[in-house]
Amino acid sequence: MSLVDANHAIEAFLDAIGEAQAMADRGKVGVDFDYLLRHAKELLDLVDEEISKVDTVGNRDLIVSAAMLREKLERLRGTTSPPSSRPNGALRP
Repeated sequence: MSLVDANHAIEAFLDAIGEAQAMADRGKVGVDFDYLLRHAKELLDLVDEEISKVDTVGNRDLIVSAAMLREKLERLRGTTSPPSSRPNGALRP
């Protein structure tokens, strides 16, 4: 994999997470939603693997972006977890 491939993985992640967000907004969480979240996580894992091979100083933006995307994924996962598993029973993290 290369940084170009990492960029493509980020673009695919954004597509998957956008589709998953639309499903969550419509209340259509289920098998397809879970698949999209797993796929998005796998894409970010690929990006993280590539990032580990590059100069951290010269690719700081990519590193920060990947971390922010992982946070976005975790927030989306949190919107569909049962209220009892969220801090203070919050509706959304």
